Amino acid sequence: MASNRNPTLAASKIALLYALLSVLWILFSDQLLSMTAATVEALTMMQMVKGWMFVLTTSVLIFFLMRQEMRRVLRAHEARQASEANFKLLVESAPDAIYVQTGGRIAYLNRAALKLFKAVSDDQLLGRSMLEMIAPPYRSLVEERMRVLNDEKKAVPIRAHVYKRMDGTPVDVEVNAVPFNYKGQDGALVFVRDITERKQAEDALQHQFGYLQQLINAIPAPVFFKDIGGAYTGCNAAFEEFKGLRREDIIGKTPFDISPPHLAHLYLDKDRELYSQAKPQIYEGQSVNADGETRDILFHKAMLSGADGGIDGMVGVMLDITERKRTEALLRESQKHYRLVADFTYDWEYWLDPSGAFQYVSPSCERVSGYPPSFFLNDPQALLHIVHPEDRERFISHTTTSNRTDHGPCESEFRIIRKDGSLRWINHVCTSVYTDDGTFIGRRGSNRDITDQRLAQEAVRETEARFRTAFENAAVGMALVDSGGVYLETNAAMAAMIGYATSELVGRKVADFTHPEDLERRGRFIDDLLEGKLTSGEHERRFIHRDGSIVYTLLWATVQRDEKGRFQYFISLIQNITKRVLAQQDKERLETQLQQAQKMESLGTLAGGIAHDFNNILGVIIGSSELLAVTDAVEESARGSLSNILSAAQRARDLVRQILAFSRHAQQEKILLNFKALIKEAFEFLRASLPTTIQLHQQIEPRVGMIMADPTQMQQILLNLCTNAAHAMEKTGGALHVRLSNATLTEADVRFDSGLEPGEFVKLEVTDTGHGIDPGIINRIFDPYFTTKEKGKGTGLGLAVVHGIVKAHGGTIKVSSEIGQGTSIQVFLPAMEGQVRPERRIAPDLPRGNERVLLVDDEKVLADIEKRMLNMLGYQVEIRTSPVEALEAFRANSRRFDLVITDMTMPQLTGLNLARKILEIRPGVPIILCTGFSEQASEQTVLTIGIRKLLLKPLAMESLALAVREALDCSPPAI
Repeated sequence: MASNRNPTLAASKIALLYALLSVLWILFSDQLLSMTAATVEALTMMQMVKGWMFVLTTSVLIFFLMRQEMRRVLRAHEARQASEANFKLLVESAPDAIYVQTGGRIAYLNRAALKLFKAVSDDQLLGRSMLEMIAPPYRSLVEERMRVLNDEKKAVPIRAHVYKRMDGTPVDVEVNAVPFNYKGQDGALVFVRDITERKQAEDALQHQFGYLQQLINAIPAPVFFKDIGGAYTGCNAAFEEFKGLRREDIIGKTPFDISPPHLAHLYLDKDRELYSQAKPQIYEGQSVNADGETRDILFHKAMLSGADGGIDGMVGVMLDITERKRTEALLRESQKHYRLVADFTYDWEYWLDPSGAFQYVSPSCERVSGYPPSFFLNDPQALLHIVHPEDRERFISHTTTSNRTDHGPCESEFRIIRKDGSLRWINHVCTSVYTDDGTFIGRRGSNRDITDQRLAQEAVRETEARFRTAFENAAVGMALVDSGGVYLETNAAMAAMIGYATSELVGRKVADFTHPEDLERRGRFIDDLLEGKLTSGEHERRFIHRDGSIVYTLLWATVQRDEKGRFQYFISLIQNITKRVLAQQDKERLETQLQQAQKMESLGTLAGGIAHDFNNILGVIIGSSELLAVTDAVEESARGSLSNILSAAQRARDLVRQILAFSRHAQQEKILLNFKALIKEAFEFLRASLPTTIQLHQQIEPRVGMIMADPTQMQQILLNLCTNAAHAMEKTGGALHVRLSNATLTEADVRFDSGLEPGEFVKLEVTDTGHGIDPGIINRIFDPYFTTKEKGKGTGLGLAVVHGIVKAHGGTIKVSSEIGQGTSIQVFLPAMEGQVRPERRIAPDLPRGNERVLLVDDEKVLADIEKRMLNMLGYQVEIRTSPVEALEAFRANSRRFDLVITDMTMPQLTGLNLARKILEIRPGVPIILCTGFSEQASEQTVLTIGIRKLLLKPLAMESLALAVREALDCSPPAI
């Protein structure tokens, strides 16, 4: 086998043997020949024979040596083949996965390995790096194990790994490996066992163990486990707490380690008794708790069986009965005192044990029933026997109920037949009695003679019947109320007045149905009645109807007292005056709205009057600033001042538009609009500008309707309302909520909004948690220039502008506020159907042209500025400051001009009339009408006449350039 393992060594042995024989042959044969050869010829012959003999001998020797070696090699080869076949057979039939790795790669694997890795064939795995098949968390561990195998040539022990299958799923395995030479290469033979099922079983077992441990820990009573030798093997949290020890300090110890010796000996004796009798134990004993206090314990013990059916140990449960035993002792003592007292009571007292038998009957039973105590003590059914036959069924039902240990005190009234045959009414009360730990120990009963009281009640009942007839059929509301403000009785009229049944009011407080703002006044009224300041009185009070509406009433009340002057109850009469109050409120509200409308109309007239002249002034400023800005005439150092002039003029233009908005004279570009997009844009601005002490919240319904509105003005509404809300929370912080939803306004909702029709609306609600609005000024918040802000923080136009915009869009606005709680403003705009018009995109470069333009404006300065703007855009412009001259120039040569731009408000001839006359001369000629304000000019009006475009003054170069190009390029409007 050695030559088989090392062919060079075998060949060396043969060569060495051959050399040794040759040396011996040469030395000894020459000496032998020299001694025996007599002649030279004989010596020569003998040397030749010696040579042939040497050749023959060595050849035979080499033959036998080679044959022996070849046999040995052949046997080794056959043994190796047999060994490899056995190895392969063993490996292939092995249930566990086995593979050979050389150089860190898989060189061989059995069928079980293919199955483990979920490979279809050997080709998928042969040659792959083994580390690829290891889950990442285990790769560093496997690399270290491979180093031990390859470098130190040591076997590695079994370890748990996680492999990755071909489909990427993990598999839990146990792996061990030994160094192994495979086909002449050093490597490792690896044995892998799939432990997935075992892992799952272990996890399930661990989960079950954890569940059982939690279950045991949840038991409030101490629980412990001991082995058959008396050592603790486990316990629950209650046992730890009772002993004041941790679990690890208990397990492995015996009762002698954690309890006094005398108790430990008792525990040991009881454990032996448990094992010998082989049945559960329940007995009373003692144990010392963590405070060193000896407690009375009720022990429950049972044996635990092992897997082989033998005794494995025991489990015990400890119930602390110290307090119960103390209670029982006190109860026995109290029973003595009770009997001492009961013997002298006026009422008939008795005591029943848990079985229902009489244990005690007071002597007063004879005064009530005519029978002595012995009559009842000797017969448990004696009380039933003397109950009147007509009341026995009720008495039996009462007894059945009172016998339920989970039932509270029971009371009943029935008649008994005395020993002398007379009838007496009995008020019977019985109560179940328990110890502190809940053990039922009997019932205590008391019987009181109420015959005289019942006779008096019968007399009163007839009087009450007559009163109730009048009470229940009264046309006005009537109620009886106790001193705590709880309804004792109400009639149908009162209940119906606030939408309830009489049964729903009785037992409930009057305050539950009274308007919160009237509670203080009601309290003062009641105090005056109780203190005698008033014998009776009336006042108006608001009640809350079941549907949430307010019921206005006129209430009269007086106090009913007994013959000794003690309070019994209030008697109230209630008259519904809701219709009268609402009519008065409607009248006052309409008067207020009329005043507001007149005020807004006056302001609107004033705003419209100044708008034209003011816009012309702004037009000069804005136009001149824009012309200077696009020329080189202004030094670079002055351009900042020029920009400030232009910015201030634009703010002034916006202020004029705000004034026109609240007066509802502003020109509006109304499009079909989705309010949701504006809210999102506004929120980006608000988040950047508001302090972090104010939290922003938005709530938008998914399918909110469209509105027909001016986008700029809608954004102005939203920003104004949000800014006002933020100012209300500036000092204290808070939350600002913006909600957008659909709403339906009914006839009742719009009855106070003139011109508003009921229907579907989009509701924008802005709510803050600020200081609220004083009720005394809430009706003035939409007045122009009215503000509660500090000087310099508001102009008073914000909410006035919002009001004007909302009204101009056919909507309405509502406000609700509470001091210290916040304010909510709700804007309702008519909902529309349709698709939102895409936003117009303005090219960065202004459109230009070379057409001929007739520019008409009675303001020479404005006309010159507009001409210069148009000239800079490439147009040829001819100015006329008189509309009459402009008409004559156009009439003289109508083809001379490609476009007419005219102001609206001019002497002698308005721009609208000038446009009509020009269109009569040359139908279809493009005309742009410019106006700062006019009642006559609206977008619909000018389009109907044939005017191509309506421009709002003051004009900016961009808006003028776009309007001119649009008027020239669009087709004439269809008339």
